[in-house]
Amino acid sequence: MKKFLMLLIIPMFINAQEIDTTWMNINNLKIPAYNHGSLGLCGGGSSAKFDDIVLMCSSGFYISGYVNDSLWSTGVFPSTRKYDFAPGNVEKVVEDSLYKFYKLFSTDEEFGKSWQDWRSAVMQGAKFYDGDGDSIYNPVDLNENGIWDKGEDKPDLLGDQTVWSVSNDALPNIMEHINHKEPVGIEVKQTLFGVNPETNEELSNVVFVRYIVTNTGMVSDVIDSTLFGVVVDPDIGDYVDDLPGCDSLREVSYSYNQGTDEQYGDNAPCLMLDLLQGPQAFIPGETFIDNNGSGYFEEEIDTPLDSAYLNNGETLGRQVIHGARNQRQRSNSPMDRGAMEPADDEIQTRSLLRGGYQTYGKPIDPCAQYWSWESTIEDCENENVLYPFNGDPVTNEGWVRHQWQGDVYMLSSTGPFDLRKDEPVEIWAAFVVGRGIDSLNSITVAREIDDYVQKYYEANFDETKVSVKEKKVVELPNNFRLEQNYPNPFNPSTIIKYKIPDQVRNDNVLVELKVFDVLGREVATLVNKEQQAGSYEVQFDASSLTSGIYFYKLQSGGFVESRKMVLLK
Repeated sequence: MKKFLMLLIIPMFINAQEIDTTWMNINNLKIPAYNHGSLGLCGGGSSAKFDDIVLMCSSGFYISGYVNDSLWSTGVFPSTRKYDFAPGNVEKVVEDSLYKFYKLFSTDEEFGKSWQDWRSAVMQGAKFYDGDGDSIYNPVDLNENGIWDKGEDKPDLLGDQTVWSVSNDALPNIMEHINHKEPVGIEVKQTLFGVNPETNEELSNVVFVRYIVTNTGMVSDVIDSTLFGVVVDPDIGDYVDDLPGCDSLREVSYSYNQGTDEQYGDNAPCLMLDLLQGPQAFIPGETFIDNNGSGYFEEEIDTPLDSAYLNNGETLGRQVIHGARNQRQRSNSPMDRGAMEPADDEIQTRSLLRGGYQTYGKPIDPCAQYWSWESTIEDCENENVLYPFNGDPVTNEGWVRHQWQGDVYMLSSTGPFDLRKDEPVEIWAAFVVGRGIDSLNSITVAREIDDYVQKYYEANFDETKVSVKEKKVVELPNNFRLEQNYPNPFNPSTIIKYKIPDQVRNDNVLVELKVFDVLGREVATLVNKEQQAGSYEVQFDASSLTSGIYFYKLQSGGFVESRKMVLLK
C-alpha cells in the first residue's frame, strides 16, 4: 500500500477553515480539486481517474523567489505532504463559508443561481465579463429577453464546466511545510475547465488549469526572480511500473508504461502535463527599451519590443501586454519520487524549480548509470540536463529510461519573473491523456491530442477557430505573426517575414516594420503602409551599420511585437 494513509490526514485546521472539495467530472478525465490549491490527495477516492481507474495521485504547485534579498519558497503538493496554502484571500473579504468552490456549467440557466452565486467569487477576485462597462458584476437580463447579450454581465465560464477557487500562503509559521518562515502574502486563484465530448471530441481527455498568482504586498512590494512550477504525481494504475519522459519541443512532461499494467492491462494510458502559457515578464533590453533607466516598464515612456498575451476565452477575449513576453518553460523535470520528495526547505525547492537538479542543487549526470541505464543516448556529456529523458520511447531513440520503473513525479517550471504588488501573473497548463492500442502507442495518441490542445489554446480556446480534420488554426483578429529573421547572425543582409491574419480579409491595415539599435534609436523603416491579409517578407540591408545587436518591431493598431537580431561584420 502506498503512502495513502499518511496523506489522507489533511491539516483540516488550516487557517481555522474547512477544506472544500469538488470534482472536474465533465469528460473521460476526472480530477478531484481541493480549495487549498491541490488536485487530488492520493487514495482510492481522492485521486484523478481515467476510464474509472486511478491515473494521478495528486498535483500542486511550487513557487520560489527572493523577498527583500532573502530566498523564499512555498507550495502545495499532497504527495510530499506539503500544505503551505489555505483557502481564501490573504485579507478576509467574505465569510469563511464563502471560501469554497464556485462551479459553472454551459447548461446553467442564464442569470440563474450559479450566475448570481458568482458574485461572491468576484468579491474574492474571480474574473467576469463586464457587459455594461460599469466595472461591477451584476448579472441582470437588462432587455428581459431571457438570454444573455453582449451588453450584459456574465461569469467567467470557459468550456462546458468551470471550477474556481482561491488560496493563500498566509499560514502561521508553525504550520509551514517548506520554508518554515512567515508567509509573504501570496494568493493563487485557480480555474479548471473541461469540455464535453459531445461539444468537442478532441478534448474528451483534457482538463485545463489556470493559475493567477498575486503578490498582495503583505511583506514586500516586489518578489524578485520568481519561479513557478506545476508538479504532478502520476499513478498510472499500478504506480510501480511508471516511467518518466519529456518533450522539450511541445514543452510537456509525461508519464507512461512500457508494457502491461496490472490495472490498465496492455494499453495503459500516457499522462501529459503541458505548460501552455508562461508568466508575463518585463525584461529591460529584451522586451522593452528602458528609456529612463527605471528598470521597470512604464507606458508612454519606454519603448516596447515585445508583447505578452493572456488568453481568456471567446467572451473575455485576448489581452495584449506591451513591453513583456510570456516566459517559456524553464525546465521539464520528470524524476523519481526519491529525487523530488525531500523538498523540505527553500533551497531544495528552488533547486527543483531551476531544473535538472536533485536535492540540494546536485546536478544530474546523464552519463551516470542511474540516468542513462539502457538508454540509446550517444553523447551523454552534451545532453541538456534541464530536460531529462527527452528521447523518444516509441522509437527507442535518444535519452530514454527503461529500467528502475517506479513512483515518478513530473515538474514543469517557468520563469524567472518579478511578482509586483497587485500585478497578477497568469499561467496556463493542461492535463492531457492518450490511450492507444498498446502502452507505447498511448504516447503517440497523447502527442496528437496535445498538438490539438496547443492549437486550441492559440485560438483562445475557441474550437470554431480550429479545424478538427486538418488541425490548423485560423488566426485570430490582431493575431499578427512576426518571425525570427534569417539568417541570424547576418552580414550584411537578412530576411524578415511577417503575417497579417486572415480576418483582415479585404480591409487594409496600416503596418509599420522598423529597426532600432540597443539605445532605442530608429535606424531603418522597412514597411510603413496599408496592407491586406497575407504573408510578407522584406530584406534588411545593414551595410551602413556597425556590428551589434538590433531590434526589429512590427506594429499595427494595438499589436506590437519585436525580435532581436545580431549583425556580425
